[in-house]
Amino acid sequence: MRQWRARRSIELVTPSPLPPPSYSRRSFLVFAAVKIIALVYQLFELLLLKLPTRPDMLLVQNPPSIPTLFVAWAVAKLHKAVLVIDWHNLGFSILAHARSGSHPLVNLAFAYEKYFGHLADKHLCVTEAMRLWLLDNFDIQAQVLHDRPPSFFGPTSLAARHFLFLRLKSQLRAWKVEERYTAATGVVVGKADTLFTTKRGRGSGDVVLREAQRPALVVSSTSWTEDEDFDLLLEALQDVDAQWSSSPSSFSSSSGGKEEETSSSKPFLVVMVTGKGPLKAGYEERMRALPFQRIAVCTMWLEAADYPLLVGSADLGVSLHTSTSGIDLPMKVLDMFGCQVPVCALGFSCLPELVRHGENGLVFRTAADLADCLEELLGRFPRDIKELDLLRAGVAGMARWEENWKEHAAPYLLCRDAGEEEKEEEDEAKGGRWGVGLSFLLLMLVLAFVLGVELSKK
Repeated sequence: MRQWRARRSIELVTPSPLPPPSYSRRSFLVFAAVKIIALVYQLFELLLLKLPTRPDMLLVQNPPSIPTLFVAWAVAKLHKAVLVIDWHNLGFSILAHARSGSHPLVNLAFAYEKYFGHLADKHLCVTEAMRLWLLDNFDIQAQVLHDRPPSFFGPTSLAARHFLFLRLKSQLRAWKVEERYTAATGVVVGKADTLFTTKRGRGSGDVVLREAQRPALVVSSTSWTEDEDFDLLLEALQDVDAQWSSSPSSFSSSSGGKEEETSSSKPFLVVMVTGKGPLKAGYEERMRALPFQRIAVCTMWLEAADYPLLVGSADLGVSLHTSTSGIDLPMKVLDMFGCQVPVCALGFSCLPELVRHGENGLVFRTAADLADCLEELLGRFPRDIKELDLLRAGVAGMARWEENWKEHAAPYLLCRDAGEEEKEEEDEAKGGRWGVGLSFLLLMLVLAFVLGVELSKK
């Protein structure tokens, strides 16, 4: 956001925030309907009255679908602008995940999304699987634009890593991470040092990685909702801890008198989880109660600028994302790949478009699979990281968002073909007031159905 604000060619115009929700579970649907009406008003006010200039093109991300697709289409018509939908997922599939897939509201949301999808002039989508789905089910031709990490994601320097973990020391101590590390390894972390780095001088260039007994750092980011099975990660960590605790670190003295790790030693693992969501507090309570011996798991609250630094400091990332539609990809994996961090990712149908097993990450299906992945990649850390290095090499060189947009999106969006002109003439013939009226009718049907469901429960 700060990068955008710094560009003179970009002006941010934002709607006023809605008041915080205050409703009971029984009245949730009524609140949702009122919120939709408020959003329609706000979006029309912003796009018709507050924009500094008349737009030539309107780009809307989907989801959310209701009411944004309707508003975007109406505004594009009034401004005579090109409407582009950027399909990141399917709105009705998110609703179907919360309710039965055959629920009337899901069917209505499907029809709404299909109808307004057809009214757009151009379409972008994030996977080849989504392109095929849109063609088969909505009869929409879309251009694939795979998401790519922005340029500010990258490996974190040793100096930046050192000062990041100094800033996070209080949070780590609250989770007793250093205490558990010392109990497992016998290594005490000095005041000027961190779990992962130490300083050998006064300059910022004197920061080095801790040598013997440096813990492995695994980073995961979650929305703490039922969409992501965090139990799977906790179960895998329990399996790994049981295995590693039965093969504790041992040392032998070298001829020089220094202590060296034997081949039977196991590492200490620090798992940091970022993100916020409704299930976070419950999982934090469970995490604190787990009797780990060689693992410390904790949640982190980070400043926006510190998130890329933490990801860039990780040895491995874990993704628990499962798609509601099965045809979108986990954005957090892109953050990790941008930092050249390999990933263990929960598998689903189109994941191979991003994570290629054995090339830039490992794919798992069960907690036992994930435990095996952690053992394979980190079981001899930091002495033997050949497997990690191979995966890291497979991540290197990924295109960045800016160059990806210029290569794949810009030519498509700027191209105006004959088929598009024919569609515009057809829309003009069929559109006008009749099209606006039908659009309003569809939106009101959605709202009326929501209200009817709520009233029927009373």
